[in-house]
Amino acid sequence: MEQFLIGLRDFAIEKVVSRTPPVFEARWTGKNTCPHCGCEKLRIKDSFWRTIRNISIHGRASRLLVRCHKYRCEECSRYFNTRLAGIKVWSRTTELLKRNIFQAYNKGISCKDIADEHRIGVASVERYYHQMMQHKSSHWANRTCPRILGIDEHRLRADRALRPPFATWPAAGYLTW
Repeated sequence: MEQFLIGLRDFAIEKVVSRTPPVFEARWTGKNTCPHCGCEKLRIKDSFWRTIRNISIHGRASRLLVRCHKYRCEECSRYFNTRLAGIKVWSRTTELLKRNIFQAYNKGISCKDIADEHRIGVASVERYYHQMMQHKSSHWANRTCPRILGIDEHRLRADRALRPPFATWPAAGYLTW
């Protein structure tokens, strides 16, 4: 039930701190492992509260208060903080909120309206949009162009149809049948 309310997996709502704006005290239920060596033998060195902006609930910007820990790995002796699923390491916003801002921006909603709805600055809206654009474009970065392009049922000149009905253009740039 909680994951539907806040939109994140591996979180459990402990209590509602405030109703206007919605602030939830949440507990992260995921498994902690060392990001360096993958070891599960960890020692808690310190605890702290992390405030995270989340998606709007009924038109009100919500926040999560999550109790995080500083760990020391028993195997490699390195220190690290709790890694939360759906939230980047140094970020104070969820990836779900960034995706919602990106979609609203693409629908033509102004930056000022988005900023007012989520109670953030206009510069933050622009920054989140650019981060999501980088994320989307990284999926296409390593794709290769096709070696041969095929076009069916076409005409190069209006008065004369090409023979045969299917032509291909190889990478060299000349027309072959």
